[in-house]
Amino acid sequence: EKFFAALELSVVPVVLGRTNYSYFIPSSGYIDARQFSTMKSLAQYLNETRYNKEKYLSYFSWKKDYVWGLHQFFTPFCDLCLRLHLDSKPNIIDNIHKWWFDNSCQGAHIPP
Repeated sequence: EKFFAALELSVVPVVLGRTNYSYFIPSSGYIDARQFSTMKSLAQYLNETRYNKEKYLSYFSWKKDYVWGLHQFFTPFCDLCLRLHLDSKPNIIDNIHKWWFDNSCQGAHIPP
């Protein structure tokens, strides 16, 4: 989730974990913390990258060759979140037999 949010915000993701992030974007688009022997060396690299505009911008060069958009990915989750936060009354059916048989479709009819 945070990886994708970083991409949407044009931030260079720094990842740590076993996920194969190159499945989503080229490995040149993120920094894998596992490639550094110590956290100190990672911090040094991040500082160098921060002050080196060319190096920093190189992490975004993949966007020229790839179409990127997570709207389709996030939309179902956004809809779910919205529905979970809506104050809605549950639909309670007191008499399931009456609801099922009295409200069932009896065929096409023309209203009066």
